[in-house]
Amino acid sequence: MGFLRPRRHGLLVGLSFDRSTNRNAVSAATSYDGGKSWTNQQTIVAYTTAQFFTDKNSTTADPIHAGTAYTVWDTLISPTDQPDDRVHAAAYTGPAEFSRATGSRPSETSSWSTPRLTRCTTSPT
Repeated sequence: MGFLRPRRHGLLVGLSFDRSTNRNAVSAATSYDGGKSWTNQQTIVAYTTAQFFTDKNSTTADPIHAGTAYTVWDTLISPTDQPDDRVHAAAYTGPAEFSRATGSRPSETSSWSTPRLTRCTTSPT
């Protein structure tokens, strides 16, 4: 969780998973009362298959530009869409992605940018 304003405005970004349907996402929420309650839940990116899933996210508030935050994560791509397959970790590839929130309330629906590719990885050869 990062606090974006001295007045206890907080931002929480996390990964969510649903094992029963293989849905997964990167989601954000904002607190305006120091973390006592959370509102403006928004999905930044979501997948409905086990072949694509989000992993290893990190979020930070911009120390220079008030109301601006950044989040990054990996989107791992499995060589199969069967969730019970035992695939070696080296078989996964996928890009690192990035989104930015701006404005006085950075997790409102219109404030998170469309995810952008920051780096694409490939399988070792």
